[in-house]
Amino acid sequence: MIFKTNTLKKVFTGLCLMSGLLLAQTQAFSAPTTTTFTLNTGVTGVTTGTITGGDSSLYDTSGLSGGSTSRSFAAQSFTPSVTGSYTFGVGSATFDAVLVVYGGTFNPGSAGTNAIVVNDDSDGQAPVGSTVTISGCAGSAGLCPKLTSTLTAGTTYTVVVTTYGGSSNSLVPVNFYVYGEPVTVGAAPVMSSPTVTAVNPTSGSTAGGTAITITGNDLTAATAITVGGAACTTFNVASATSATCTTPAGTAGAKSVLVTTAGGTNAANTLFTYVTPVAAPTVTAVNPTSGPSAGGTAITITGTDLTGATVITVGGAACTSVSAVSATSATCTTAAGTAGSASVLVTTAGGTNANNSLFTYVAPPTVTAVNPTAGPSAGGTVVTITGTNLTGATPITVGGAACTNVSVASATSATCTTAAGTAGSASVLVTTSGGTNAANTLFTYQTNAVCGTAASAASTIVPSRNLCTAGTAGQVSSSQGQYSWTCSGLSGGTNASCTAPWATNAGTGLGAVTASNNNDWSVSSASFAATPTVTPPYGVAFPNGILDLLLTTGTSGTNATVVVQYSTAVPAGAVYMKYGKTAANTTDHWYQLDASRAVFANDRMSVTLTLTDGGAGDHDLLANGTIVDPGGPALVPPVETAPIPTLSEWAMIFLASLMGMFAYARTRRQ
Repeated sequence: MIFKTNTLKKVFTGLCLMSGLLLAQTQAFSAPTTTTFTLNTGVTGVTTGTITGGDSSLYDTSGLSGGSTSRSFAAQSFTPSVTGSYTFGVGSATFDAVLVVYGGTFNPGSAGTNAIVVNDDSDGQAPVGSTVTISGCAGSAGLCPKLTSTLTAGTTYTVVVTTYGGSSNSLVPVNFYVYGEPVTVGAAPVMSSPTVTAVNPTSGSTAGGTAITITGNDLTAATAITVGGAACTTFNVASATSATCTTPAGTAGAKSVLVTTAGGTNAANTLFTYVTPVAAPTVTAVNPTSGPSAGGTAITITGTDLTGATVITVGGAACTSVSAVSATSATCTTAAGTAGSASVLVTTAGGTNANNSLFTYVAPPTVTAVNPTAGPSAGGTVVTITGTNLTGATPITVGGAACTNVSVASATSATCTTAAGTAGSASVLVTTSGGTNAANTLFTYQTNAVCGTAASAASTIVPSRNLCTAGTAGQVSSSQGQYSWTCSGLSGGTNASCTAPWATNAGTGLGAVTASNNNDWSVSSASFAATPTVTPPYGVAFPNGILDLLLTTGTSGTNATVVVQYSTAVPAGAVYMKYGKTAANTTDHWYQLDASRAVFANDRMSVTLTLTDGGAGDHDLLANGTIVDPGGPALVPPVETAPIPTLSEWAMIFLASLMGMFAYARTRRQ
């Protein structure tokens, strides 16, 4: 095939049918005779219409579809009696003609389907042995198409003459010829009937005027579209699968949408329903009138003709949970929107209400700073809050507790007085109709330390409870007649220094006792007395008093370590004496505790005792988890000894003389 660049746009407005020789609708041709005839209008067996789609030019059969060019056509079917090669051609025409041969069904709505061969011009010469004279197409014989194709006997084919360009010019008779084996001409080409599968929208007013889109197949070259038997006021075929029309007036109920083409009319259906028009809704009020831009506000809409509401939008965004309670009331939940006024629109079968500004989306507040940034956990701090969108603040909370005396000075500033809170960082939250700001740690509740009741109670034992009424207690130290500790404030609160006196006996401070926690021993009771209840040995004195000590909760048979502090130094030379049993003497008696078990400090202000449950230092020698330890530093008088006898001077002289005589006598014997 030779591609044609001529852009003449000549089109058929009428259709051509065979003349003279084809009056009986069949004609046999004996090879190799060439027979000519004229396509003209008004002859049975010729189909005319418009091919929809295709390229602006025709290179091959693929150019018949996939584009937007429409062409008028004249089609004629035939059945060859002998299998062989056939040449088809146009002898003359007043337009630039195109020749197409189809095998099978020819569908002008899908012109590329079943096309065997296509040609839009020739070399201007008749086939060999032909008596045909080519007088030219559109003024040039070279624009008269011809083509050769092998056809099968008994098979029906369709020859279509159409145009190179568009369909703007009128069609005049065309001289057409066939050269080859005999063919029978006259059967009309087979065209598919249209089908309609869907209509959108599926309903409309009985007054008509609804623009509908029809979906189906083989809709090309539709000559009529009706809805409920009445013709659409306007219609347009967009493609073989889609057409549009505007409905005429009709009666209420389901109606059939019918499309008619050269191939017939689709089957009856109930794809469109006429409905009696209802009044469009109106909206007069919305409650509440504002909500956060994040959405989620449940609103009640008041108006008229709200029954059957299908869609409610606020600011263009569809609500959720839509419910038409009655003709005058509907509810829904807002979607997220942009801060500012928003139109509340209700859509029913009767239409949509007019635009309005009945609802306002409010941006959520923000909090960027708080001054001061800290205050007592008892509350009462007046804070200034800085941020955005603070107008209309309803509650303000600090650490979850609602402030009092809330005052909003502007959209960027508010004040309030803190309630009591828990020590530590606290979130300052402002709530408006736009929502609540993000959590933060902009304020800190502080707790000032307060000494506990232990600070006013004298004790022989180091206090461990009720050290602080507020705050955290530190390590308790014991020295010089008193206990000392610090209560630390919380989250930056002030500290408190606390003291408590040692226990006294008859108004005299004697000492304090501390047990280390090794082996789980603890001081159950401890008391000082100025003098022992059991008479000590002759001359023994207790300058620092007697300690009556009870240790419990320890592991049976283990050692307990006890530190005893005194308000006055233990005199030098003092030892630690105890009353009770010993391994050597199981009768209760006063005895000196070994120095390794009673170690005095260098400053003599304390002694560290090591006592063994059921052993040294335990008065009952029973390993029972209890140690009773009466005793204290003691001054023990020295043991008195008899003087060594001495000789007088005369006795010494006599003794010396006697010894001298013994020595002389011994010398003489020698």
